[in-house]
Amino acid sequence: MKEELIEEIVTEAYEALDIPRDNSRQTNRAQTRAAVACALKKYFGQHPIARSLNINRSTISHYKRNHEANLKYWMGYSSKYLVAKDIADSKVYCNVTQVNIDLTIKQIKALEEKLSRLKESVL
Repeated sequence: MKEELIEEIVTEAYEALDIPRDNSRQTNRAQTRAAVACALKKYFGQHPIARSLNINRSTISHYKRNHEANLKYWMGYSSKYLVAKDIADSKVYCNVTQVNIDLTIKQIKALEEKLSRLKESVL
């Protein structure tokens, strides 16, 4: 499930930025990889992010280490990061909310069953 969510975020970010998803070293593509990786790092570990982006785990460390400087000095990076961050934040929030809804529904069903059993025991 985690890998599916990561893949969904990565795909949507690339589509929103209208950047081809490949390992090209062209600036806009390298910026997109770094921006998406840094946006995902807030929620996920390096290994699943690296698998989704088809890069090495140590590259994620490199992106994280240089993130603040990239925001300031790498022209175009900050706008890509903001798009990726907004998508990641939104998708993760929706996913967590859905998990909470599902859990609450299960709890309600369990309580309804308990209530039913208690009512039957009184009768």
